[in-house]
Amino acid sequence: MIFNLMNKKLFSELELFQDEISKIFKENPLKLIKFSAVLKSIFKNLNVDEGLKNEVLILLCKGLVFNKKTFRNIPNLEQLINEYENSSAVLLDYSKCFFAKAISKIFNEKISKYKNEAARRLFLRDLCELTDVLHPLSLEKLLIKIDKLQANERTNTLFIEFTNNLEELIYSKWNPDLEVEKKIDEAQNEINVYMARMENLSGFKRGSIGNYQEGLIIHCFFDPWFDEKSPLWGVSFYPILNILNLQPPYIFFDVLRRGLLAREAAHFFTPSIMEKMEKAYEQMDYCAYKILDDFEAEFWEFARHGLREESKQFDGINYYLEWEAIIGKDFLNNLFSRLKSISRFRAEIDFSEYQSIVDSLALKPKRIELNQEELSLLSFLSEKPLASVSELSQKSGLTIPTVQKLLKTLKLKANIWPSLLVDLNKLNIKCFLVFLKVIPRILNEVINIIWLFPYCGRIYKVFGETNMLCYFQIPSRNEDFIHEYLSILKRMDLIEKTFLFKVEDFYYNFNPRFYDANIHDWNVPWDEWGLWLKEYLLTKGWLHAIKCKKEQKRKIKINRVDLEIIRLLRVNARYPFSELGLKLGVSGAYIGQRVRNLINSKVITPAIASFRIGLDESIFAVFDCEEEELTAIKSAFDELPMWQGFKISGDMEGLASMIYVPTGETQELLYAISKYLIESKIVNKCMIHIIERWTGMRRWLPTELYTKDGEWIFNKEEYLERLKEEIEKLNKE
Repeated sequence: MIFNLMNKKLFSELELFQDEISKIFKENPLKLIKFSAVLKSIFKNLNVDEGLKNEVLILLCKGLVFNKKTFRNIPNLEQLINEYENSSAVLLDYSKCFFAKAISKIFNEKISKYKNEAARRLFLRDLCELTDVLHPLSLEKLLIKIDKLQANERTNTLFIEFTNNLEELIYSKWNPDLEVEKKIDEAQNEINVYMARMENLSGFKRGSIGNYQEGLIIHCFFDPWFDEKSPLWGVSFYPILNILNLQPPYIFFDVLRRGLLAREAAHFFTPSIMEKMEKAYEQMDYCAYKILDDFEAEFWEFARHGLREESKQFDGINYYLEWEAIIGKDFLNNLFSRLKSISRFRAEIDFSEYQSIVDSLALKPKRIELNQEELSLLSFLSEKPLASVSELSQKSGLTIPTVQKLLKTLKLKANIWPSLLVDLNKLNIKCFLVFLKVIPRILNEVINIIWLFPYCGRIYKVFGETNMLCYFQIPSRNEDFIHEYLSILKRMDLIEKTFLFKVEDFYYNFNPRFYDANIHDWNVPWDEWGLWLKEYLLTKGWLHAIKCKKEQKRKIKINRVDLEIIRLLRVNARYPFSELGLKLGVSGAYIGQRVRNLINSKVITPAIASFRIGLDESIFAVFDCEEEELTAIKSAFDELPMWQGFKISGDMEGLASMIYVPTGETQELLYAISKYLIESKIVNKCMIHIIERWTGMRRWLPTELYTKDGEWIFNKEEYLERLKEEIEKLNKE
């Protein structure tokens, strides 16, 4: 029995379906789907040489099944077929064709009814959970999966529809072998469409890059030797025959079949230098997402993993979307061009080298062209980042559909996204900015060593008095650790100079008022801003800002879910609470309650952020100044397009700031700082670096080290010992 009696009440209906499918299986003639399912089971228990494997695959590719003239080289095959055709493994594989057909009907009938994006994505996520029954799970895992589906109210509703559709297929005595030719024809047309779309996406003609050959043929049968754990799951490609074989269950689930074909179209365009690179499939999955139609792309975002556990831990789609927003729509064309050029002298490339190429592309300036409607919406968002679509519609005078379209445009065109400013002081975390002058020849090695410390949140390469900037986030009770850590780096002769600053407060502002929609560019009047700053400082018009009662920093009680909420909202502060709840295993209502608490407690402050909005140059400036001057400078920087800052103490007392400026205007900013802050002696000292912000390493707090008791696990001795060990290894090389 496919579905055993471990839970008689739960699986009795499915066992009945299995019995009925078994009857259909026995009645149906021995055609390719049925025959290859039996062969798959037979060869799992037989050791055969490569020659026989190839012979069997060629015969299956020709669509041949067993008779006296074919498969003569397999001894006792007729007897083996009779022996295996009633086995549970064969019937389960065959049944999954019915499963795929039943799930496909659910998608085709329901998807167009979902007008609300959040509700549609919830439906697609649930359908993806149901889709797992198609994958080559063990019987035990399959039963556990079904149990889990029925335990959830929403997925159980889908499961009931699924069983109803199964019942219809069984009643009609549906035969996969009679429909497979139609599906193969559809797949052949679909792969041609996706190849054309890949040409448009990549900027390359098929065959000019990658391993595509004209005359590609789609086929469908159970490959007896298919690697079920392959990163490129669901298909087998036989390059000598130029045949792409879709494994039978998936060909009958239309939307999933299209996802797999789109990924394979991307595979045919993948530069050969990437073939052995780890995570190469992530680029293919992303390309598939880009060339699929809207609803199909949304489903692929959830379903693309198959049994790949590692890709579920890596948000590859958004990873590439962010790079596209940073680099531009020609991102893939530029990337493929670089990879093709490098393949002239390199046969392979690893992921770190691949990442370096992307980083290099990201450093190129990018001009953003916003029209008046987009700029107006952006201005409203900068004032109220979490404003609802209806509120934005009322303020802008635009229709709700227009606002929704503009929000998507801003995200894709300028990588505008609602994020959070987080006051880590309220989370029992002390933050430190550390500038290091590392011996240049070992800079990358030292970066990798420091990154092993889990409480290091960011590392940037900088150019100036030092060459590295680190951002440490250390539990309050362990803040003295930073001095011991830096002391070891100094003693081991890795660094020549350090500057240490403790973060007392956090600042951030985005201000689009200097963007001119008429010229489609930023138009910052630096001379006017500098004179205004001088007047502002001389007249002390900012005194009201410091007369306000200082807020007492109050620690609040948080849990690990709060930390995960913050982590996800930093990526998208408009994330639907229902989806957040699904990710974190709690209700959407609970998420809403916790978010309101975090906002009211001023742990988080919604903000608008952008990886790329025409502000392609940045400096990191540290000013030693008094409290009053700090407040004035902060107010002045709030008038600029975008900046992030910190109130600091330590080697300097005052303000640390990362200021983003339009391409080519760094000199104007530096002149204004020199003229109106340094020469006028508003600040005591100033340290300025150029910063490689796109190529930095960034991560959130290590939430796995936060206990139920509200304490951070901090293994001081372990961290220091590991630092010493890694440095000793480096010194021996």
